[in-house]
Amino acid sequence: MSRFNEDYRIDGFSRSLRGLSKSDRVLRSFLEVLLEYAELRNAIVQTVRADTRPIAELHDEVVQDIERIARMLNDPPRITSVFGYEKVATIDTNNSLEKPLKIIAKKSDSQIPVYDGDQFKGILTTNAIADGWQVQVKK
Repeated sequence: MSRFNEDYRIDGFSRSLRGLSKSDRVLRSFLEVLLEYAELRNAIVQTVRADTRPIAELHDEVVQDIERIARMLNDPPRITSVFGYEKVATIDTNNSLEKPLKIIAKKSDSQIPVYDGDQFKGILTTNAIADGWQVQVKK
């Protein structure tokens, strides 16, 4: 938690979670379960029996779930780990229309990044090609 909020001990764990979840999508996806685990932790730690033993102990499944959430927060999955990795076809501003048409035919891509050297200029879409083609036909 300290990676996200240095003052979490002062602010309180649940309050910090709520605040940080506004800007962290991965944390937001686990917010409700983490808040439930926080309540469970407080009940176990703050409520003791007369013999000073805690009133309950965590099940292994809960510990494993907390560890899984911690892994996801510390190292969220990357797009490539979910969808795989394939080199993205690009075109240069100096390319003729033939190159993007070949890419579209080969890969069924509908959007192709356009570069001028190393500088990104925009996305060429199949709709933009069709619109441009229509203008040329009308001339």
